[in-house]
Formats: sequence, C-alpha cells, structure tokens
Amino acid sequence: MKQLWRVTLWCILIACICLCSAEGSVTVTDDLGREVTLEKPAEKIAFEHYAPAEAIKIVGAWDKLVARDGYTTDPEFFPDLDKIPAISPVKPTGKLDLDYEKIYELKPDLMIIQKQDWNNYQYNDLFKKLEPEIPVVILDFIDPLTQAESIEKLGKLTGTETSAQAYASFVRGITSDINAKTSILSDEEKPDVFFKGPAYKPEQIFTYGNGMKLWANMLNLAGGRNAVDNQSAAWFEVDSEWLIKKPIDIMVVHNREAMYPDVFGYNAKDQDAAKEKANSLITNLTSNPVFSGNDAVKNQKIYLIADPLTGTPRSIIGVAYLAKWFHPDLFNDLNPEEIHQKYLDFIGANYDLKNTGLFGYPGESS
Repeated sequence: MKQLWRVTLWCILIACICLCSAEGSVTVTDDLGREVTLEKPAEKIAFEHYAPAEAIKIVGAWDKLVARDGYTTDPEFFPDLDKIPAISPVKPTGKLDLDYEKIYELKPDLMIIQKQDWNNYQYNDLFKKLEPEIPVVILDFIDPLTQAESIEKLGKLTGTETSAQAYASFVRGITSDINAKTSILSDEEKPDVFFKGPAYKPEQIFTYGNGMKLWANMLNLAGGRNAVDNQSAAWFEVDSEWLIKKPIDIMVVHNREAMYPDVFGYNAKDQDAAKEKANSLITNLTSNPVFSGNDAVKNQKIYLIADPLTGTPRSIIGVAYLAKWFHPDLFNDLNPEEIHQKYLDFIGANYDLKNTGLFGYPGESS
C-alpha cells in the first residue's frame, strides 16, 4: 500500500511540474509559419532592423534589451542607446549582417527579426547559427495588414500583452475604418497611382511593382491601383518612353529624410521653410517632360511622403495619408496628423508635429 501511495504521489508531482512548465511557456507562429516556443516570456531580447525597435518600444519591452541593431539612432524614440551593444553595422547593408559572436556573448532569450522578402535566402543560415540556443522569431511590423497581429505576438513573447493589445486595437481601428470604405469601391473608382521611389541618381526613375508586397497592400487598402500593375518586380527602373504612355491619376513621391533633413522628419523645425522647399520639389517634378503631360500634374495631384511612413510601423500613418489623397470626399474626417501624434504617444516620443518637418505633403496643416 505504501509503495502504491509513493507511486501515486510521484505521478501527481510530475504532472504538476509538467503543468507549471506548460503554463509558463509561450508559443507563437511567426510570419514564416514557424512555431517559436519559449519556456517563459523573454527577459533578455535582441533585434535587427529599426521596425522591431519601434515595436519593442511600443509594447513596453525596451528595458529587456541586451542587444540592438546598429542603425537605430533617434534618442527621443529610443533611450539609452549608448548603453545597449550593437550587433549590426551603423549603415544598413540590405542584408542580415549580424555579429554572431557578440550575440552569443550577450546571450539573449530571443532574437527578433523584421520579415523582409529579399532576406528569405538568408534565414536558414540565421537559424543554423543561432538556434536552438537562441530562439529566432521573424515578424512583420511594417505591413499594415499584419502589424497588429505581429505586435500581439511580440507582446506574448515578451510578457507585455496588455500594452501590445492596446496598440493592436489602435491599428485595427485605423485599418478597419479605411477598409470599410475602400473595399466596396469598383476598379473604375480607384485612381491609377504611380509611386516614385528612391533612386541612385536624380535623373533615374524607380518604382515599385506588384512584387513589393508592402506597397501593394498599402495601395490596395487606401483604395488605389498601381499604375504599373503589370510589372511583377519589386523595385525597378522605369523606361521614360514607356512611362509617358501610362495613365497616371496620382503621383506619390518617396523622400528620404537624410536627403532633405530641413524638409522631412522630426529634426526639421521650420515648417514654413519646409513647405516652401517641398513646393519646389513638386515644381521640379512637374517640369520633367516624363511627367508633365499626365493627369496627376494637370490636376495638381502630386504628393510627397517621408520614408518612415512606408518603412516602419508608421506605415499605418502612411496609409491614412494615401486614403486621404486618393479619396478626399470619402475620408473628409480622417486626420493622418492626429493618428501620427497618437502613435508618438504610444511610443513615448515627446515630439509635437506642429514643430517638426513634414511627413505627408500636402497634409492637414498645409
């Protein structure tokens, strides 16, 4: 009888240990479809790319960082950067260029990577070098269609579900309100939009084709059609003669803050001067023979957008600008600058958009 009781007690004890272990563990399916399981929410995290940096700050897990990418620089967004070791170069290389020796030295519980389709060929090597010792999760914090879910997964992995859920609800509120109006539009009601992307030289014209999933999703959500939708490439140089023949109702021009620091971004302080220079950029564009004959120029529907609104979680602000530009009557009450200011509240950045440079121009305060 005593032996039976001992066996019974051992079974109960083992069951309790297993139950506690299961309750403490967390599992998510990342954006590559991989199951990522941690024994408990991560206490030490590392990341690569500035999009996870913003996501980590938003969910309130910044104090868990032991390593960061090398090109996260804004001290207003990200405090104590000088105290957090960098594990990638200061200048982006366009690939997963990680200091694996440093990562193993710092021993994070979780490595967070921004999903980028052009990095797919590097992921297997990343997993081989880090896992299983250091779990890796691939999430997309940029695409407005996946951002809320990715934030929730990050909150689960870092034990910050409450703040993650609050932000996810904010994102879903924006995207669902926009989608409710644009999803019922016919193709004829959607403008043909040409996105002038970044180029190596001023005379070059680059754009995004359907292979750029982010732009395709942002464009579709905002109720527009890609003027070059028959192109499957992600990013490519456009032939001028070919482009002249394309119908273009609206042009959206991508602008790097680094190229126009006194026009775009939080560090530009004189909005009147910024708007004057932005108008000059538009004038220079309209004088280009490649564009001068299209409807976007004739109807003065050329808009400037700063790069953070298409390459960070701030893409939800970018979508709001796009929807407002494409369908001003449908979105008369939509205020992208109010959404932007609320975003800054979530991330804890003390910027007043009345005293910064431009992000979407023309905008509400133009």
